[in-house]
Amino acid sequence: MIFKQAKSATYAVLFSFVLLANQVLAGGDHAHHHVEEQAPTGPNGGKLLSQGELTLEVVLLENANPGSFRIYPSMHHEPINPDTLTLNMQLKRLGDTPQNIPFSAKHDHLKSDKAITQPHSFEVFIAALYQGKSYQWQFEHFEGRTHIESAMAEQLAITTEQVGNQTLIETLDVFGQLTLKPNAARHINAPYSGLITQLNVELGQVVTKGQVLMTIKSNESLQSYQITAPINGLVTEQNIAQGEQTHIEASNESLLTIVDTQQLVAEVAVFAKDQAKVKVGQKVNLQIGEQRLEGKLDQRVFGLSAQQAKTYRIFIDNQQGLLHSGQFVKAQIETGRFEVQKAVKRQAIQKLQAHPVVFHKVGEYYQAVKLKLGRQDAIWAEVIDADDGVIELGANYVTENAYLIKADIEKSGVAHAH
Repeated sequence: MIFKQAKSATYAVLFSFVLLANQVLAGGDHAHHHVEEQAPTGPNGGKLLSQGELTLEVVLLENANPGSFRIYPSMHHEPINPDTLTLNMQLKRLGDTPQNIPFSAKHDHLKSDKAITQPHSFEVFIAALYQGKSYQWQFEHFEGRTHIESAMAEQLAITTEQVGNQTLIETLDVFGQLTLKPNAARHINAPYSGLITQLNVELGQVVTKGQVLMTIKSNESLQSYQITAPINGLVTEQNIAQGEQTHIEASNESLLTIVDTQQLVAEVAVFAKDQAKVKVGQKVNLQIGEQRLEGKLDQRVFGLSAQQAKTYRIFIDNQQGLLHSGQFVKAQIETGRFEVQKAVKRQAIQKLQAHPVVFHKVGEYYQAVKLKLGRQDAIWAEVIDADDGVIELGANYVTENAYLIKADIEKSGVAHAH
């Protein structure tokens, strides 16, 4: 495509120039001048491209917002009027179709009319028409890119996933302890004074509701009677032994204590700054020792703690007896869910030149793509579309062992980013 028409060129010449430029950019039969990476630098700090007597100094303003190209033309080392030069540029990024870049003549240079988005890593094709003669150049401007053969990537366990929309879950971390549920304990007393003639349980034993705990012979009637377990539970206290006497005068005397441990309660504290986010019924993920459990906020205890925290209760199934009262609890309360159009895994995000990036995989090539991040949860990070470039929906990006790609890029010295 031609973006600045030379004043003296005819439409026929322009049309033939377009065909020539497109053939060069598409890798056609016309010869082109390939510029090596170590091309000389011009007075404006740009890359010098020379063919015959025509020289272009190509400057990429990467720190500008947005990025742009400036091209300073000269003939026989003398600047020429940029209006007299017709220029075509195309950029070929990894995995993308070529991008046409139009230019407008300024005081002493040509300036790109399109923003040069990140990543500034591409093959550059330039075709120029000056005084009826055509010129072509091609060079590479790579940054944040590396090549790893498929067999090596497999050996290094480098894996990828596709960028897609996700449901992010907002959570609040809280802490607490396991305790017995209210009214979990039953204290076993004797209705009459007497002799314990038979004791069927001992400390630490599991009992079931209705099970005979002991037989007592009354001191007054000399009749024997049995005491049974009022609940399923665990004998946690034993204050009597077979052959001992019970005394009803000791009204507070507890012969045995049975505790229902099949269900425990996680009590967690929510402090003032977070209380507006939390309500009964919200989902909770819990970590208790090595165990991870799911639950919900079942109750809120009336009143506040000494630290002005609200206490919430989560009932925990403990039929297997793996949990114990007093254990510490870490809980994540789900306080919200939101859909995002584009997200990547947080573990995939690396930093190059202080910028968060992910590595876009195309074939055996890996390209660092700078991210503008939005909301995050424990697993995902939202990617916000930005003028300085994004990674597209459906793109493959490295999720496992992305740090190896970063190390390879930094080792090769092509981590340059703006």
